[in-house]
Amino acid sequence: QSSMGTRTSSSSSSSDATALKRKDEEINRLLSEMSNLRQKFDRSIAAMKDERDKETGYLQQQIDEQRKQYEKERMALSAQIDDLTREMMNREKEYRNGEDASSYQLRQEMAKKEKEYQ
Repeated sequence: QSSMGTRTSSSSSSSDATALKRKDEEINRLLSEMSNLRQKFDRSIAAMKDERDKETGYLQQQIDEQRKQYEKERMALSAQIDDLTREMMNREKEYRNGEDASSYQLRQEMAKKEKEYQ
């Protein structure tokens, strides 16, 4: 009986060691897989940051170009407004000068006719 008990105990001990070894191997495999996933995740994060930086740079460049274009258009419109304002003022001045000349002529003619009637 004692030899049977020893075999069972020895066999049980051997199977426990094998199970423990398998568990250790599984833990090591899982740790390695987790480490690989972590590295892959870190590379993905770095790639996303790089892509975001590129997109941000491109968008900032677009904003700067649009700002410059807007400023050019604003300056051109401002110049047009100034030109139109000057033109309007010149026309008004010409109109007033013409009106003054006409009024002067009319007054002269009326004075002349008054003298004729007197």
